[in-house]
Amino acid sequence: MTIYGGNDDEVIFMEERFGEKSGWNGEVCGNDDEVIFMEERFGEKSGWNGGGDDIKRKANDCRRKKVKRASLPPAQAAKFLDNHRKAQKRYRQRLKANNNNQVLPNSTYSKHTLGKAVNKVLRALPNDPSQQKQVLQHAGQTLGLLPTPKAKRTQSNIPARVIKQIESFYKQDSISWQAPGKRDCVTVKENGVKVKRQKRHLLYNIREVYELLIAGTVANCVKELKNKTPPFLWHVFIKRKQSEYFEHIKENASDRTVVCQVDYAENFIMDDQNQIQSAHWTKKQLSIFTAYAWMGESGGVGYSFGLVSSYTKHAKFTVVTCLEILINEITGLMPDVDEIIFFSDGAASQFKNRYLLRYLTHLRDKTDLDISWNYFASSHSKGVVDGIGGTIKRLVWTEIMAGKRCSSADEFVNICREKTKTIIVGLVRQGQFDITKITLEKFFDETINVNGIGIFACEGCQQKFCRKHSNEHREELAKRLETIVFEHDLIQQQLQNTSNSTTKHPIFTQIDKWETESVNKIKQASSDARNQLQQLLSEHTHETMKAFRRITDHLRSRRITEDYAEPDLDQWTKELNKIKDAINRPKNIDISEDSSASVKLIRVMSHQTHAKYHPTTEERFGEVVGGIEVRESGQLAVSKSDDDASVYGTSLYSIDVHQISIVVKIGKLGDWIFLGIISSSDSRQKRALSLPSAYGWCGASVYLNGTFNKGYGGFDGDIIDNDRLELTVN
Repeated sequence: MTIYGGNDDEVIFMEERFGEKSGWNGEVCGNDDEVIFMEERFGEKSGWNGGGDDIKRKANDCRRKKVKRASLPPAQAAKFLDNHRKAQKRYRQRLKANNNNQVLPNSTYSKHTLGKAVNKVLRALPNDPSQQKQVLQHAGQTLGLLPTPKAKRTQSNIPARVIKQIESFYKQDSISWQAPGKRDCVTVKENGVKVKRQKRHLLYNIREVYELLIAGTVANCVKELKNKTPPFLWHVFIKRKQSEYFEHIKENASDRTVVCQVDYAENFIMDDQNQIQSAHWTKKQLSIFTAYAWMGESGGVGYSFGLVSSYTKHAKFTVVTCLEILINEITGLMPDVDEIIFFSDGAASQFKNRYLLRYLTHLRDKTDLDISWNYFASSHSKGVVDGIGGTIKRLVWTEIMAGKRCSSADEFVNICREKTKTIIVGLVRQGQFDITKITLEKFFDETINVNGIGIFACEGCQQKFCRKHSNEHREELAKRLETIVFEHDLIQQQLQNTSNSTTKHPIFTQIDKWETESVNKIKQASSDARNQLQQLLSEHTHETMKAFRRITDHLRSRRITEDYAEPDLDQWTKELNKIKDAINRPKNIDISEDSSASVKLIRVMSHQTHAKYHPTTEERFGEVVGGIEVRESGQLAVSKSDDDASVYGTSLYSIDVHQISIVVKIGKLGDWIFLGIISSSDSRQKRALSLPSAYGWCGASVYLNGTFNKGYGGFDGDIIDNDRLELTVN
């Protein structure tokens, strides 16, 4: 076999061994080691007879050294191997000093071996770059190099108020009894703190207790439903009126008017028919801005629009960019358009904000179009635009499931344009959003806040809060309410103690002393005096309990419906303080002597006419039903129509004497006025004098329990212009 070598390069040979193989000079290799050579052909120089002398010499030297090593005694052979290992170690240190093929930090690989391993892995990866990333990400998660995503489990939490109600129900003595022993307790953890609780034993089984709980909550459910019905009906009224206006404006628009509904569809998640399982966590999304325009008179011709973008944030700059594109499309389809009426939902981050309102004014000056914006009622903005978004997403999804590739917004738009001609689908690129942001960022920064948009207004303290601070404000009010309820419970306990111990009044001691001094002459008088005192105290307790029950009803109803504000809390606190004072300091009761009797008799009397007097300087006009306008901070009420109307005061009265002064101005002959009081539990109406609890005067008539009584008690008068009316409530 002839082998040729390169011009001046070394020549590498390979010799294969078949049986007893000849060496360079015809010698037979005496062991099983093969001598391996490789030849690279460079030019026409012969390897054996040309440049192979040096290689031949090295091979002879290698064979000679091998024979010598084999003939060494064991001790010298061990020493030779030890020297050989040391020489190899010195050689590796020289390579390390020269930074050649150094082992990488924190690795068992050198640069060369690591490169070979990486190339082997890369050759095993799929050709698609996105699939390569998915495989490497999954491998990293499997080996613990990357964090493994965990699906968040969400579950509905039971409100703390419901838990508290159920616990209080189970702790009732009619449901369970408390174990009396000191050791009859258990230790539980509450908020990470160990707390000891006394054991309680149920009087029924679990099913019976549950049935009792359900039976006890049906009435509460009906009551709560009744309280929530008025705001629900008001919401339904608003929804229906807005829907009627939307249909009316579509049917009655002029031939140069465009009615347009806009909304964002749910983001589309780009998928792949042949993806691996872990690709689920790295899917890309697309944003779709949908719109439908009714052009011309009586609805006219309709056009559907879908603007697709890979930028998924629905912020002010994206909304403005899509609106500009949409308006350009509309003016291109209908060049003589004069007015565009937009409808959308009330999403604060997209449409219902100060930035969009100011941009509309800028847009009207820029395009000479009359542009207006309308918002649907909450949760009632569904319409044809939702069908547009669902249609184009379904078309693309069907194509993906058929094996078509969709990995970008451009491919999404191309598929839509191939599959449908009725929907105008456009692509909005990231650069267009960036241009809008650069152009309008300073313009939006100078936009002042618009009060009342996306803000909660508290009617009690007249302050405005964002959603976060509105919740904190309600929690603060709830804490104040709990404090008032606690005071209420303490007063209730005092009232129960007072009603059970009316015979402990100090006046009884004076009566007993007088009875002892007067012996039997005045036993009848003392008995009458005791009866009088007992009756007065009972009446006082009854009146106080009546006022207290009225406050109890208000607290319960308002607490369940959470319909309360600062004025309500202040009023309830004031009334509870009055009841507390009435309990601690009852009516002024004294004893008067009859000087004409031989033995001075006594009798018990109440100084009712000297009760605490309130001029009611804090009274103001408040709630209005009908055509009445309240001015001057509630001190002036003016009738604005000829129909019946009522205005109600802001204060509630339960005890003591209160006087209210009103000056009447009657504008024309035939006008009349009713002045009186009603129960706070009655609903507010335009014609308050017909309520069952109404007491007062109207012209020459007296109304009792909402019933007309002419000439009652000899009353014969009339209310005329400039009269000053004084209403005394006792």
